Amino acid sequence: LFVIVALITVNMGSLEDVSEQPIEVEKSASDDREYRFFVLENEMKVLVIHDQDTDKAAAAMNVNIGSLADPKHLPGLAHFCEHMLFLGTEKFPKENEYSSFISEHAGFSNAFTASSDTNYYFDIAQEHLEGALDRFCEFFYSPLFNQDCTEREVNAVDSENDKNLQNDSWRLHQLEKATSDPSHPFHKFSTGDKSTLEEIPKQTGVDVRSALLEFHDKYYSSHLMSLAVLGNQSLDDLEAMVRARFSNVERKNTNPPAINGHPHTEDYLQQYIEVVPVKELRSLTLCFPIEDQTLNYTTQPGHYLAHLLGHEGPGSLLSLLKQQGWANGLCAGDYQGEIGVFGFFKIIIDLSEEGETHITEILEAVFQYIALLKHEGVKEWIFEECRDLYSAAFTFKDKSRPASYCSRLAKDIRVYPANHILSAPFKLNTFAPDLVESILDNLKPELLRVTVVSKKFETKANLETEKWYGTLYHKRRLSQEEIHRWKNVTLSPDLKLPTPNNFIATKFDIKPPPPNVSKYPDLIRDSPLSKIWHKQDDKFLLPKATILFALTSPVAYSDARSCNLTRLFSDMLKDDLTEFAYNAELAGISYSTDNTMYGIDFAVNGYDEKLTIFLEALVERMVSLKVSKDRFPLIKDRYRRSLANFESGQPSSLASYGFKILVQERTYTHGERLAALDEITHEDVQNFYPKLLRRVHLECLVHGNITREETITFADDLESLFKNRMHTTSLLEVELQPQRQYVLRPSEEVRLEVKTNVHHVYCTFMYFQVGLDNPRNNVLLMLLAQIIKEPFFHTLRTQEQLGYIVHAGVQKLYGVRGMVFVVQSEKHTSILDSRIESFIAAFETNIVEMSEEQFQKHVESLSTMLLESPKALSLEAKRHWSEITGKTYTFRRHSRDAETLRTLSKSDVLEFLQTYLLNKSTRRKAAVWCKPSQGALQRRASNSRKNSSVNLSIPPKTSNTNDEDRENDSKVVELEVNDILRFQKKLFLHGLPQATHHDLVK
Repeated sequence: LFVIVALITVNMGSLEDVSEQPIEVEKSASDDREYRFFVLENEMKVLVIHDQDTDKAAAAMNVNIGSLADPKHLPGLAHFCEHMLFLGTEKFPKENEYSSFISEHAGFSNAFTASSDTNYYFDIAQEHLEGALDRFCEFFYSPLFNQDCTEREVNAVDSENDKNLQNDSWRLHQLEKATSDPSHPFHKFSTGDKSTLEEIPKQTGVDVRSALLEFHDKYYSSHLMSLAVLGNQSLDDLEAMVRARFSNVERKNTNPPAINGHPHTEDYLQQYIEVVPVKELRSLTLCFPIEDQTLNYTTQPGHYLAHLLGHEGPGSLLSLLKQQGWANGLCAGDYQGEIGVFGFFKIIIDLSEEGETHITEILEAVFQYIALLKHEGVKEWIFEECRDLYSAAFTFKDKSRPASYCSRLAKDIRVYPANHILSAPFKLNTFAPDLVESILDNLKPELLRVTVVSKKFETKANLETEKWYGTLYHKRRLSQEEIHRWKNVTLSPDLKLPTPNNFIATKFDIKPPPPNVSKYPDLIRDSPLSKIWHKQDDKFLLPKATILFALTSPVAYSDARSCNLTRLFSDMLKDDLTEFAYNAELAGISYSTDNTMYGIDFAVNGYDEKLTIFLEALVERMVSLKVSKDRFPLIKDRYRRSLANFESGQPSSLASYGFKILVQERTYTHGERLAALDEITHEDVQNFYPKLLRRVHLECLVHGNITREETITFADDLESLFKNRMHTTSLLEVELQPQRQYVLRPSEEVRLEVKTNVHHVYCTFMYFQVGLDNPRNNVLLMLLAQIIKEPFFHTLRTQEQLGYIVHAGVQKLYGVRGMVFVVQSEKHTSILDSRIESFIAAFETNIVEMSEEQFQKHVESLSTMLLESPKALSLEAKRHWSEITGKTYTFRRHSRDAETLRTLSKSDVLEFLQTYLLNKSTRRKAAVWCKPSQGALQRRASNSRKNSSVNLSIPPKTSNTNDEDRENDSKVVELEVNDILRFQKKLFLHGLPQATHHDLVK
């Protein structure tokens, strides 16, 4: 019922035991693609995929070698090798030949290095698949590893590592490795940096380029590779493409280094580790060593336990911890280490401030739930419920983007049998209580590692420092008293197994769309209170729908306090919904609630049978919410930490944030919201939200397997609920106007500086404002971005090695568009600013000298991207929703822009570049410089990587400091902004975006 069988042909080449034979490969009933698996004579495994409707072709190569294979004296070598393969091959020696070809033909490429895999992938306009494969295949048998590239690219690896040094996720992962058995490969530092790949090798006489060549020559063997290729070509044509290009990859007499045993050996268990984070985090992690469960994909014993330990419904572990005021969230699951060798089962708890003082009791509660699972035994009905959910998820699986799909499949090819490549992650069909019990037997105090993360450990004596990230921590062994206590827990009457899930869908009928159904949403209600859009799906034909719902209220963002109250109301609603909504989420109904500058947005996705019922229940709970006095302090504290932690983000993110504050009509900074938060009580939220909901406007999009009639009924119920329960009235038209952006002035070079005390690197964010939504300018801007993005990346990142984060593209904010250039680097912001300006000035020549053939390649590339169709119902709905929330309603924007694109010439792009980016008398430029504080620079100079406090400094909106104006030689005013409000008062606002829903094709 849930799986259909596809016959495909496998050709195992010269392998003695297998000749041509059909293999039955399970694929989803909704999957209209065709598949063929075969093995080349060099033992490379290949899956080719024919998708007649795809806009893009894609390919991915997975090499079964990763950071666990790094030589001990060269940490990060596998990752460095991944970087180097992009920088020229014997047949295509030009450094950026591959990336340039991909970019010129509407493509995207990337790669990643994991513990046992290195994965390379790309997508491209389908007619250029062969050219991309020509360049891609060379990675695997003829990379150059030029000496000058090697010396330069180590800076990119170092910069990539630098960007992660203050990231708590990376720091905690490395600390877990550092506190494991040093003799196990898991212990190693995997990213690599300048010290491991240049400085130390030079001191010890190691030639890194030779090591790269040796590593590639040894491990990049065809029998360790698996390839996935997707296109609209026939399976025969795709197979021919592969055989012609990849059969020459050499099969070498080598295998990956054997990984034996678990890194958490006896001496590294019963550990209690206290960690100081960069951000203000509080968490508790229990980690148990288990065997890796990847190959047990038909039984998935780890999933059974994760389902129960991570449950959020009544009687769950999380429910108990929340009742005690100790936790806000919990997740559980088995984590892969090395396939078939070692893994981890982890329970991760997001602690409250009170929870930090009850770690022992929380651990006791965890072991009480584990004792409950042992006492109750493995329940077949729970397994069957999980099985049915997985079956439905596979049967009605959405299509993925081609590149990510190939990337995943390329890895899965090496892991699963050929007939289960597609279905294995969903193939839960064998009840195996003994396997569940074997994992459960490992969830005991004797095998436990505890990690507690909290800022309160900063003042603890005798802290150790982790070598690579500088993480401060304290480690001790668990006492025998603690182990005895947790081994001998009694069952808690508050902990219970979940009850059967009533949200599981049972009806999967596809409702026939009406004749001549519109390609775009129809406005089926336009009342003073609501505007309801409907689009019945006639493309994806799945029993799913997406409902997007925006509630606009003028009090939501009237001041910083109201902004906080709206956010806290949204967060309290989500917290209140946890137990009710969890079963719905398990059953394939996802939801979100988010506060915005206009009010609150809701999104609900999933099987349509119970979708409107769920959303109505959600709104019912919203209008009748009782703000919990006990839960409120925890929710408020979590929100406070999120505001404070934002300022520990990447300098590129902080610079982007500073830009929005600079040009936005009305905003309240994180600092202003923090200042207005302290005095807010749960009574304030309880009294506020009726005012929030008293006068509103509702705008909604219903998209999917829901009829017009069902949508009208839903809209009636929604309006009635607000009118009857909240006595809601409508808004005035003026209260529905969207936010606007300030018009920057020509001949004025604006600069805002922000600082952070966390990161030691700089970032320059340079913006050139173009103007309001305008079809011709929009397309010229996109075309210029298409032409400039790859040369900008190649010049400033690959050649000049300024930093890992280098980007050029289109910036859209409140109906206004512009071009943005971003570089994050150890170089000073003034240098980065100068290099960006120099690049733009020199790029004028590139366009002048560009041939018509090259120009048309970029036109075709952009056209392909514009006309690329969404791959899933939810993505199509989001595309329409962006037009609705932007008040433009230009649903046919992509096809309109593609038509406009055909009217443009190279001279149009050149004139656009000159007017908006080059001519200082006409361009409108703003730059944000994010600089490290003196303390961060001193820590870097002293080679210290210790944690630091956050001190992001954004100039206030009101101050007594005057903006500094000065003129350069060309009479262009350089304006350093020290007072944002004073600066904004000198500017005009852009107009409102024009609604164009009258151009819909019915």
